Amino acid sequence: MASDRCSEIAFFKEGSRMKELHPIFYQNDPARLIGWEDRKRNRSYRRLFGGLAWPQLDRPGFAVIVAEGLPEEAAYRMPDHDHVVLYVLREAEGGDFEQLMRFCMDHSGKVAWHGNVNDKTNIRLLYEFNRTQSDAGRLQLKLMPAPYISSGGDLAELFDYGIRRITSLGKEGTLILTESPMLKARLDNVPRDKEIVNHAEEYPGLLALCFAVSALCYYPCVGLQGKGKPGRALTEYDPLSDPVNSEI
Repeated sequence: MASDRCSEIAFFKEGSRMKELHPIFYQNDPARLIGWEDRKRNRSYRRLFGGLAWPQLDRPGFAVIVAEGLPEEAAYRMPDHDHVVLYVLREAEGGDFEQLMRFCMDHSGKVAWHGNVNDKTNIRLLYEFNRTQSDAGRLQLKLMPAPYISSGGDLAELFDYGIRRITSLGKEGTLILTESPMLKARLDNVPRDKEIVNHAEEYPGLLALCFAVSALCYYPCVGLQGKGKPGRALTEYDPLSDPVNSEI
């Protein structure tokens, strides 16, 4: 029987759109966004990446938002991922597909979401969700491909890379989980076994974190001379592209 814990999403409903975050613009170009000032926590971020692990029949999905720290002295330099601090700002767990997508939508104005776009069943559900959003005149949820996922959707390489990055960050004290009690509890239940890389979907909390952390480390930040906005990967999933007639 599917586990449905969408009631836990309400725990993070207050301020779910992260109104405490305010844009930081390049000093010589007030139209160029370079990060976010967190006035509640008195710190700044360069990028906000989300990881989305799809709900399955026998287990809930998980969504997590990870912020890349932006030290004041490094505001105009490219990040060094061996020293940058990552903060988990929001999390949600639930078996109801639509509610989990709405949690992601609540933050999509600031967050670049990443996940497994090769999961045809859930991409079809996302397509239908976005079609409903479009018909109602609302924005659609964009999901970008997380790195290291094979064209067939195998998650082993991504999971292995993500776990190694998370472990390294944890040892350095640069992955901050103080505001993510559910995720910390899920991580405590993950076995320390090399074979875990072949069972990624059995650990949706860790998988979602792997999506976000791997994307932050893999996708380059947009340079000051480049185009686009920080927090956007180089490739995006078209939210209204019919998955039946696409390569996904």
